[in-house]
Amino acid sequence: MKRSLMTATALCALAFGVAACASMARDAHAGNGVETPQATPVAATEAYPVTADGAAAFVAAAETRLAALSEEAARIQWTRATNITYDTMWLESRINAEVTETQVSLANQAAAFNDVEVPADVRRKLNLLRLGIVLPAPNRPGAANELADITTRLDSTYSVGKFDYQGRQITLDDANVLIADSRDPNETKALYEGWRTISPVMAADYAR
Repeated sequence: MKRSLMTATALCALAFGVAACASMARDAHAGNGVETPQATPVAATEAYPVTADGAAAFVAAAETRLAALSEEAARIQWTRATNITYDTMWLESRINAEVTETQVSLANQAAAFNDVEVPADVRRKLNLLRLGIVLPAPNRPGAANELADITTRLDSTYSVGKFDYQGRQITLDDANVLIADSRDPNETKALYEGWRTISPVMAADYAR
């Protein structure tokens, strides 16, 4: 399927995109009586000859792996986004680490075919595998887990953040609505300054 790798790569990169697209793909499969592909590990690059056929086989295996992984990630990420607790954050950190490790591994393996002449669709998919990673982790043990913990914590901190405005606690979503509707510069300034009180606690996660 020509577009499946593009979709799967995008799914692994975008949390809410993952949830929406995976849901649509799942519904489409169900309507056609097609089972969702199960996750199967992609073997090391050495298992695929550095030839056009080897590249095509590698891409097919990567597509199957990413399609299954992206649906699992979608379900977990959507659960965390709609019910932020310690447990859902833990689950999302684990799946995000697996996604990152898989993407980095596939990108490194795809590079083996850089100088191989392959059909245009295979080349496009190989390029997506190499260039489609939004936030790669260093290729060392534990790095993907550390990065996933940090990104999940940052996102959750921002999502549940509240600040005092006119004697009541409001969320960033509340502030966003007020800013959009207000034409009073003093009000929008106060809302913006309140909004900015959420981020200082996040600073430590941007430095090692």
